Amino acid sequence: MAKVRKVNSVEKSIQDLFKILKDDDIKTAINKSSSYLRKCGDQDSAHKLQFEDAIKLDLACMKKNGLAPFYDLYKYQIDKDAIDTQNEELSNLVNQMQIALGSMTQEYLSAIDDKSRGGKKITDDEKSKISDKILMTENTLKKIKKSLDEN
Repeated sequence: MAKVRKVNSVEKSIQDLFKILKDDDIKTAINKSSSYLRKCGDQDSAHKLQFEDAIKLDLACMKKNGLAPFYDLYKYQIDKDAIDTQNEELSNLVNQMQIALGSMTQEYLSAIDDKSRGGKKITDDEKSKISDKILMTENTLKKIKKSLDEN
């Protein structure tokens, strides 16, 4: 039976990494086998991933599909203490996320509309508004992740 990895853990990040990189990608990135990395992904194993290897693996993932599992984990771990979710229920946070995504999508679609100020070209003002909506979405997502950690 497969082990369930704790959300927002190194082990889960390693599991996610295997969805992006193939065995030869891992070997090229860190000069270690994928079986070694699988051992690092087992919380009961004595093998632990080195920080330098995590960086190299994230760079390989970024080149392949633009994601960085370890960076996302590290950033989350730093940010989580600044996030207050005590008085917010998960269902409320999910609703907020849907609203944030809708707002971000609407801002983007308005910016690329032919009738917008810049036409199909996104103006600096529109970029700023879209960026604000992305930030709002990211903050809501962080709250959801922290709420899951607390449960």
